[in-house]
Amino acid sequence: RLGGYDAGYTPNYVCEDTQETKYFFKENFTYTSCAGRDTYAVSKAAVDGWDCDISGGELKGTYYVVKPYQLIDTSESAPVKISRSFEKADHGIVTLEAQMAVGADMDGASISLYSSSNETIRLETKNGKMYLMHPNGTDTELFSYTADTMFGIKLLINIDSGKIESIYKDGRKVGSNLDFSSDAEYIDKFVADTGTQTTGTLSFNMVHMYRGYYLNEKFTSSMGNVPNEFTQTNGASVVTKYSD
Repeated sequence: RLGGYDAGYTPNYVCEDTQETKYFFKENFTYTSCAGRDTYAVSKAAVDGWDCDISGGELKGTYYVVKPYQLIDTSESAPVKISRSFEKADHGIVTLEAQMAVGADMDGASISLYSSSNETIRLETKNGKMYLMHPNGTDTELFSYTADTMFGIKLLINIDSGKIESIYKDGRKVGSNLDFSSDAEYIDKFVADTGTQTTGTLSFNMVHMYRGYYLNEKFTSSMGNVPNEFTQTNGASVVTKYSD
């Protein structure tokens, strides 16, 4: 400090926070199975703060144990769906991370980000692979996965450019500089959907969305691998893959 009001003139310094560090939401799906909840919620396993559609099956939660949160679809004509609205992300880079598993033969299961009612980014399953979907049919194949086996996914989303800067699966980069599924100036909702015509179980251990951190690595979406962004030295490894 070189001066101030007490010195008789205006201060010559400015403190400004330009990083805007925040979590839009941080869901670990704990305490999602409580007796009596179905008396005031759509299901006793409904997630607090989420909208839930169980027209095609049911939700199955846990009570503070490391087990997946399950969207169980038993209908060939209706989905099971959960959605979470959040504060608008209308600029800069945001990060979405999740641990998830997809049941066998579940074509059409998806995770999506919306701008109001407009589906901005849609990742959808087909024949044991994950695709970034586009309305014109030029869908981008991202990676293969093993049915009923948990995997980690991480997206770095640039709102200003309308691009997904990077996509990682289990800590390995599988795509970069990818266009959104449709143009949008902001995103404000996350949706997980089993699909209308498929049956099976879509599972999650965690879903987090945040922005502004120089370093915020919890080694959860890398699923026990050392992420590509890190340099591995002398056989270093990750010993845990569960979220806090």
